[in-house]
Amino acid sequence: MRKITMSLFSCAGLLAMGMLVLQLGSPQPAKAQYATGCSLSSITGRYGFALTGWVGAGTTQVPLATSGNLTADGAGKLTGNGISVEGGTIYQLGGLTGTYTVNADCTGTAAIIPKTLPTVNVNLVIVAAGKQLVIIDTDNGSTITGTATHF
Repeated sequence: MRKITMSLFSCAGLLAMGMLVLQLGSPQPAKAQYATGCSLSSITGRYGFALTGWVGAGTTQVPLATSGNLTADGAGKLTGNGISVEGGTIYQLGGLTGTYTVNADCTGTAAIIPKTLPTVNVNLVIVAAGKQLVIIDTDNGSTITGTATHF
């Protein structure tokens, strides 16, 4: 059996090279969505949305699919229309109204009020410089997620 020994200088040199390689190969931290953060005006214009999931009370859950469009005024107000299918029953969502808030970290909330169904409360995240919203329903008894894309 052969013994390999290294001088203190060789070990220090290898350690320094290894640290340099690790530093150069380290991923850079993610940058914030907007350098100055988000505001109500980060959500402005028309968005097409698609949401899917489950709704119901207790153990009686039915599948849901919803799509439509919303217009955001950049000041916290929403209008739009759409269609929802819940457990095979179709609901027209014409005349949607609502409000939204936006936090500096590009998260927010919205309350969407369809004419024919109860208010839908959601949390959202603004991505792609405001071109897309990632949405999750926060109402009890619902498991609904989706996106809205600016057009």
